[in-house]
Amino acid sequence: MFVTDCWPVTYAKEVLDHYKEHSVSYAVDIPGAKYSHAIYTSYLTGQLTTNYEGKAIEGDHWVRGMKRSPAEFRMRYIGPEWSFLAMFGKENYDSFFTQVRIERESLDTPFQHPYPFFFEGNWQFFNEYLESLRSSGESLVAHSGVFDHRQHGEHRGLGPSGQDFPLTERMARIMNVDFKSLKPWLDRNPDYALVLMSDHGTDEYG
Repeated sequence: MFVTDCWPVTYAKEVLDHYKEHSVSYAVDIPGAKYSHAIYTSYLTGQLTTNYEGKAIEGDHWVRGMKRSPAEFRMRYIGPEWSFLAMFGKENYDSFFTQVRIERESLDTPFQHPYPFFFEGNWQFFNEYLESLRSSGESLVAHSGVFDHRQHGEHRGLGPSGQDFPLTERMARIMNVDFKSLKPWLDRNPDYALVLMSDHGTDEYG
């Protein structure tokens, strides 16, 4: 599972079309402000969006449910701690995930790829990581906020009259290539399902 902060359908459609022969797409309308912490909480719990401060979820959620399943569900996490991982509560990381690898995505670093820990000159690590998952029978949750940072920065800089977002467009194309490149591995490993999800998009105001 790749949880991409701020990946609007405008940019996602190319990837969805690439996998359309054996995929299903869901558009989930979550009422309330389109704010990451609240939307992630709603997605995890099935409840209304109330967690605007990004507090750890104390109640039940789907990852906790999988851990209760009769067959042991083994899952790793990789990505920044804020904000998707933080929803689980630091004290629970080891109980929900077999491995937690926190990767910093500094706002001061001019990343070209979302998920830079995989795709920004790290393809050998990424391929080894996938093979390690397969050999151990584990699944993956990866999260990245790089595309969100790119859009907010560029859209806000241009203001409401700005209609051209070249840096956002470029990063969207790069991310689409990265996501489409996963298909051969998935074809070789049919026991795995690729889940691509996002919380929101942006408008001309950022």
